[in-house]
This record gives sequence, structure tokens and C-alpha cells, in this order.
Amino acid sequence: MIQLTYEQKQMLGLNAVVELLNPASCFGREKSRRLMPYTVSQKQELLRELDNIEKICAHFDEAKPYIDALNIIFGHFKDIRPTLTRETEDIGFNDIELFEIKYFLIQSEKMMEPWQKLNDLCKLQGFSFENTVQALDAVDPDRRRIPGFYISERYSQKLKDIRQDKKEIELKIRKAVSEEEKQMLKAKRLRIVVGEEEEEKNIRIEITQALGPALTDMQKNIKMTADLDLLLQKARLAKTCGCAKPKITDAEVYFEDAVHPYVARCLKEQGKTFTPISIAAGRGASVITGANMGGKSVTLKTVALNVLLTLCGFYPFAKKAGVPIFEEFYFIAEDKQSPEEGLSSFGAEIVMLDEVIRASKRAFCMIFLDEFARGTNPDEGARIVRAVTKYLNASRSVALLTTHYDHVAECAGRHYQVIGLKEVDMKKLKSEIAAAGARKGVDLIASHMNYGIYQVYGETDCPKDALNICRMLGLDEDVLNIIEKSY
Repeated sequence: MIQLTYEQKQMLGLNAVVELLNPASCFGREKSRRLMPYTVSQKQELLRELDNIEKICAHFDEAKPYIDALNIIFGHFKDIRPTLTRETEDIGFNDIELFEIKYFLIQSEKMMEPWQKLNDLCKLQGFSFENTVQALDAVDPDRRRIPGFYISERYSQKLKDIRQDKKEIELKIRKAVSEEEKQMLKAKRLRIVVGEEEEEKNIRIEITQALGPALTDMQKNIKMTADLDLLLQKARLAKTCGCAKPKITDAEVYFEDAVHPYVARCLKEQGKTFTPISIAAGRGASVITGANMGGKSVTLKTVALNVLLTLCGFYPFAKKAGVPIFEEFYFIAEDKQSPEEGLSSFGAEIVMLDEVIRASKRAFCMIFLDEFARGTNPDEGARIVRAVTKYLNASRSVALLTTHYDHVAECAGRHYQVIGLKEVDMKKLKSEIAAAGARKGVDLIASHMNYGIYQVYGETDCPKDALNICRMLGLDEDVLNIIEKSY
């Protein structure tokens, strides 16, 4: 089972996607906060969720009035689960709890018409709301379906008689002349009130007992409401963002024109555009190499996020996608220092790597390593990364690594490179930087950088764009000469 911490969801951008949802019910909002990937044993549930999204998207415009009506009703639901699970055998539900239950049941009854129309249109699978009309009648014997609850005289002839006696006594109290007569009548009224309260208590217990068989049905309907609320939001997101229905594969991960929505939004605010990612990775290790400033880490997070979205029952942000159901998921980046444990960045990476290696021996894992081992000296780091890549390439898991070390790709099954500055006219760019000044040169280089990736064959070295960047930014010629001689 894939367990994700809040920090992992935040780092990869899953929380940012969840924030794009807007569940109308308290049940849907809680479910969205607790999103977890489907497990291997839940494959049919995942497939059903993806199919249901497809059905809603196919009829989205026609279904919108029903969806809007459901969202209004969802917004009226209050969380009555603590009430439904409270021990009530001796005293029954109190008036506030019975009011909450009645209000919930009224909203549930209102929900049935738009739900049925939506389901008739979309033919959704896996939804079955229980009929709770009998339970509603138990707390609304007048059947007026008005919010509010009180112990009606319709519950008991005895209660009706008691209240009639109380009214007569109260009338006599108002008409009494002497103080002695008033006090005598008030004492009698007090005895009647005690009897009234005792009868109301008995009625509450009877109502609670009458509700008993429906409590499980209400809890089931709460779960169905949460599932439906979140499903409608997933479908809205898929429809408005142009997401594609993913295929659940046996082992291969692939995306065509995948996007990281949070990064794309940030770039758009800066007047820039996100370069979509197309990639495929099967069992074993695939390596991404590329230029400095080439966006390798963003590529890795884009793939990781869309894998997680698929496994959580979303449509990924891509034109085409395929993802298997992984048993475990790991993402290791350099910024994992553990000062409280006295571990350096490199030390923390090694501790997590050991956990990943052990996991890969027992489970089908999705593994991401972002610039692994850059926190140690280059020679040792390169040796370690090559060894790890070679090991993972022989495993049954799917591993995707970014690296700036040479000859790592020869240990992997697939090799991708970031296009970077390959297609740029270096002389023209250098003149632009010279005119703008070195301090603005970084932004100019970034604006010309092609963040797309392509698969390469045979070549195992990383691009040497770092030297070109040094030249364009006007690094001192004496230093440049020394660097060039070292190549």
C-alpha cells in the first residue's frame, strides 16, 4: 500500500491539485483531504472510478443542471457521524441530535430526484443510496418536511393528554385570585411537567429505537455522498483542464504531453509556458540527463504527480497516459537533510535508498531518484549512481532517475535527454546577453531553454551546456581556458 505524507503531497504538487477541487459537502471535503492511491486489490474500483469520470464528461453539459442541484444540497449536509455512532441504549438521542438526523434525512430525500436524473443520464456504476423515508417519518410524523424538531403529540396519546392537562392548569393559574390557590395550582403543574418530561424521554427512546435499523443505511449514504461529491469534482477538473483517461497497464508508465498544473500556473503568471513532457518507462531503470537549468527535476515531478493522480482515481494532466498499479511509491530528492538525526543530505539519501532497495525486493515499486548522490564528491557519486542504476535496471520495479553524471545511462534500459540549448543559435543568444547585461543573462538563457525531452540511443554522457552557459554569461577568459583544457 502506498502511504503518502502531507509533505510528500505538498512537494510533488498533489495538494495543489486537490485545492483545484471544490467538494460541496463536508463528507467530500474530508475524502479529498485523505486521498490515498488505490491498491492492487482495488483495481476494479479504480477502473470503475475512471469509467464513471468518462461517463460524466461525455454528458457534462446535459448533466450540469443536476450536478448544480446536487451541489446545493451537498452544501446543506452536516456531519452527523458522531451522533450516529453514539451509545444511546439507555437515554436515546436528545432533541438536538434528532434535529440533526431529521435535517440530514430531509436533505437525503431532496437529493434523490437530481441524483436519479443524473444516473439515468450517465449510468454510473458503484452507487446505491439506501431508502431512508421510513426513518424520516420516524422523526417527522407530521410529514411536513420542515427543518426543526420537537416531540409532537402525534407520537403519544398519553403525551397529548398530559399537555392538555398542563394547558388547563396554566389557564387556571392565570385566572386564580388568591396566592394560596396559585401556589397549589403551580405545584400541580410541576407534577404534570415531570410526567411530561418522563413521557418525552420514553418517546425519544422509542424514536431512537425506530431509527436503529436505518443508522447503518445513513452511514452508507454518507459514504456514497462523499464518493459522488468527489467524483463530480474529478470529472469537472478533467473536463475543464482537458485531461485524458489513463489506461491501467501491467508495468509500463507512459505519458504524452504531460503537464504539471501548479508549475504551469506559476509560469503563466510570469508570462511563460510549460513545455509538455512525453516519456515512457518500463520495468527497470530509465535515466534523464540534461543541461544545467534544463528542468530535469520538474520533469521528474511532473511524471511522479501524474502517476499519483492516476492511482488516486483522477485523470492525469496529459493527452495520453498509462500507469500500472504500484504497491509502493518512492521519491528521493537531494533536499532531504536530517539535522535532528545528525545526517547530511547525502547520508539521508543513503538511508532512504536502503529503504527503497529493500522495498524493490518485496514489492512492485515506482521509484524516483532526483540527482541522487550529488552531495558527495563527483567520482564517488558517479560510481554510486551507476551501481544503483544497474541494480534497479535488473529489478521488477519501475525507476526513473535524473543525473548529471556521465555513463549512468549505459546502466539503464532507457535514456532521455532534455533538449536544453541544442537548437539555440549560441552567437545570437550571446549577443542578446551582452546587450542586456550578465545579470539578466540567466533569464534570457532560461527563455531560450527547451525543456522538452527526447529518447537517445548509444550516447551515455550528459550534455555539456554548463560550459556554454559560462561563456554566454561572460565568465573570465582565464578561467574558461582552464575549463576547456579539462574537457
